[in-house]
Amino acid sequence: MTDHANSEQNHLERIAQLEAALERETLLRIESEELLAECEDRYRNMMDRSPQLVIETDIHGHVTYANPAAHELFGYSDEMYGSHITRFVHPEDIETELQVFERGLAGGKDTILSRIVTSSGDLRYVFNNSIPRYRHGALDGLIIFGMDVTELKKIQDQLENSEERYRALAEAAEDYIYLFDEDLRLAYVNRAGARQFRDEPERLTGRHITDLFPEQTAHRQEQSLRQVLKTGQSLFVENMYPFLGRGEVWLSARLAPVRDSQGRVTAVLGISRDIS
Repeated sequence: MTDHANSEQNHLERIAQLEAALERETLLRIESEELLAECEDRYRNMMDRSPQLVIETDIHGHVTYANPAAHELFGYSDEMYGSHITRFVHPEDIETELQVFERGLAGGKDTILSRIVTSSGDLRYVFNNSIPRYRHGALDGLIIFGMDVTELKKIQDQLENSEERYRALAEAAEDYIYLFDEDLRLAYVNRAGARQFRDEPERLTGRHITDLFPEQTAHRQEQSLRQVLKTGQSLFVENMYPFLGRGEVWLSARLAPVRDSQGRVTAVLGISRDIS
């Protein structure tokens, strides 16, 4: 075989190898695209069925996807798509939301409570966070996950209002009302109680019981508080207390356990009255 024939044969073999490599690459790309499409279908199906709110945006903040839970809460259908996320945010929160969005694109992990205005004008509270979304290795937008906590927020507000009313009543009371935490530090005292120490409530809170009374009195009071913390049972006691400028004062005191959401006793509420 001549050199020319050999060269021609090598050239044809090289072309065949390139064609085979191209075919393998094409098949691999097709398989990868099919696998990616399958993964995206699974992801979309999972997001569609999620009870949490899921919203996707482009890098400019325009909505590209919202799952059924988001549509239901916001009260919008397809008109959500293409809208900027700030369209659904309370006007006073827009600047904060934009800052959080920019931090989210940069990989920030803020979890915030957002005020959402629905299509009917109702105000909803949503805890949300986000992660950057990438496509073909490039930043493509943001995926926002949220949970509607409106009812929890209402309960919290009611509790805070109740606490404010309780404090108002406590401050107006002539009885001495106080709260010791499980470390036996004064967490709260009303003004009537603080007056017995000739001090202000703010200066007394945080102090240990041994800093408030002489050793013998503090020891007796400590035993009573620890009994309530340990047993979870209320206790009624009558004891003598020495107060600066008043001498010995006899007080009747009812000590009651304060429990957290798990039922654990974390503090003792006391109400004392002068019976001298």
